[in-house]
Amino acid sequence: MKAPPVPLYTELGENQIRLLTLQPSRLFAASIHTVLHTTNVFSAPAYKALSYVWGDSELTAPVFVNNLPFEATTNLVAALRHIRRKRHNVVIWVDAICINQNDTKERNHQVQMMREIYMKADQVIAWLGEAKDDSDLAM
Repeated sequence: MKAPPVPLYTELGENQIRLLTLQPSRLFAASIHTVLHTTNVFSAPAYKALSYVWGDSELTAPVFVNNLPFEATTNLVAALRHIRRKRHNVVIWVDAICINQNDTKERNHQVQMMREIYMKADQVIAWLGEAKDDSDLAM
């Protein structure tokens, strides 16, 4: 008999957040593998917070979270590919994955904590998307 699937999200406590460990890859185009873990926002390990444009919610690509496929917007996938390192993990907070978007109560509570989440981050990364029409070239 096959065991039931392990849920990706468990209930969060009052000051808890989820962080994503982005696993390294030497290949830029390789699939993205991550591990989601829960921590207290006030005693969290060093992490980066990602602020980004979600993009078209219909345009998705899979990333793997705890070995489970997770459909993320293509803009988020592009950001994760650029943030990922070749040889070491990157711990990051990203709302689309770290917040259970299907749980309205959790989502509302986590949105109220975003100021604290961004303040506690060692670095905040702003991702606007891939360059288009040579927009990344200096004039």
